[in-house]
Amino acid sequence: MSPTKPKTREQLHAEYDRKVKQLERAQKKYDYVSDRVRNMDQMYAELDRRSRTHRLCCRAGMLEKQLRDPELLTNEQVDSLLKLAFSHDDVQDMLCTMLAEAYEHPEMVQL
Repeated sequence: MSPTKPKTREQLHAEYDRKVKQLERAQKKYDYVSDRVRNMDQMYAELDRRSRTHRLCCRAGMLEKQLRDPELLTNEQVDSLLKLAFSHDDVQDMLCTMLAEAYEHPEMVQL
């Protein structure tokens, strides 16, 4: 093996400049990817919020459909009615069965 020639000052300076530019490009790419990740996180949070709002509105509509004259009832009255309805053992059993099925087959759950 032949000994390697020592690099000249100009070669070392040129190599240093290349490495600095490479580092700057990598930093820009990192910043770009970080921004994209942050934007994607915000988009997913927005979708989750919209999905939850839609679910709440649908279920509130289902509840109001079961109530007679729901606009005449206060929130406290509706809350008392729901507590009473869900306190029955057969309702609790049915809820447990539904949840067990949902956990067993999560692909069937529609959000």
